[in-house]
Amino acid sequence: MPGETIWFEVELKGDHPQDVGFQWSVDKGEIIKGQNTKRIVVRSPSGLDQTIKATMVVKGLAENCPATAAETAFVAIDPGPILLAEFSIKNGQINRKELDHLAIHLKENRNSYGYIIEYFVSKTSKRVIDRKIEMIRTYLKTKGIVANEFRVVISEYVQERTMVYAIPPGVNFPAP
Repeated sequence: MPGETIWFEVELKGDHPQDVGFQWSVDKGEIIKGQNTKRIVVRSPSGLDQTIKATMVVKGLAENCPATAAETAFVAIDPGPILLAEFSIKNGQINRKELDHLAIHLKENRNSYGYIIEYFVSKTSKRVIDRKIEMIRTYLKTKGIVANEFRVVISEYVQERTMVYAIPPGVNFPAP
């Protein structure tokens, strides 16, 4: 993940002097441990750079021996929550088309989680809120999505609004 550490290591094969040295460089990130050894630890960049290339030169080998090697590591990028839909619909109604889209996404991406934020105006009754949430749950169940595959949360807003997300593994839930 961006900002975490990754390591690179060299293995020398064949006959070679025991007192060789190692000079490492990286094109991104920062070497935080191991310079001049067989293994380095690199802090990956915290931005959106997706690769780190480490280059190593072995000092002290015979002139005819290859002395340089490079390797590239890929840094995982947190895609964040995936907004599948955002819409306004009256209380007492659900948007079946967008819930179908969520159900299809969850079936195609079995490790993802559904997350629905329902916004209600401040004086909406508990009965109306509970009814809408139950309608969503019941509808998704008819599409083969069970209760532990999604969550519905509520919040206040100046108008009724729904936001439908897919949450990939390891991604934080958006705040209402």
